[in-house]
Amino acid sequence: MEIRPKYLILFDLNGTLVCKTRTKLKCTREPDLSFKKMLQVYFRPELYHILPPLLKNPLVKVGVYSSMKAQTIDLILTSLLDKLSVSSQKSSILVFDRKFCIPDPFAEKIQDTLKDLAEIWKSEAATRFSFDNSNTVLLLSLIHIS
Repeated sequence: MEIRPKYLILFDLNGTLVCKTRTKLKCTREPDLSFKKMLQVYFRPELYHILPPLLKNPLVKVGVYSSMKAQTIDLILTSLLDKLSVSSQKSSILVFDRKFCIPDPFAEKIQDTLKDLAEIWKSEAATRFSFDNSNTVLLLSLIHIS
C-alpha cells in the first residue's frame, strides 16, 4: 500500500534554501551557482542536514515557493539537488513559481511580489494531496517578510 503524504513542507527558495545576490558576498566562499556573472547563488549550509531526510520521508511532500521564473528555479534546484546527492528526488518536489504570486502594490520593483498561499492550495498539485492551511508548514526567511 502506498503511503500518502500528510504534510506539505514549503520552503521559500531565496532566503531559506539559497541566498541569491547580484554580486559576490564578501566572504571566502565562492558562489555555488552563477548566472552570466549577474546573479550569484549560495546554498545555505543547513540544507545538507534538513533537505535529504525530508525528501526521503514518505509522510511529507517538499515544495519550493519563489517569485522567480520556473526556468531559474529549475536551474537552481538541479544544481542544489546534485550537490546534495539527491537529484533522483527532483521530480517529487512541488514547485510554485512566479505564477503563484500576486503583485505587491507597495513594491518598487516589478519582480517584488506577495506569496499567496491560497493560490498554492488551489493548485492541482496541492489538491491532489489535500494540502491546505491545516497541513502546510511554511519555512521562510524573516528578512523577506513584508
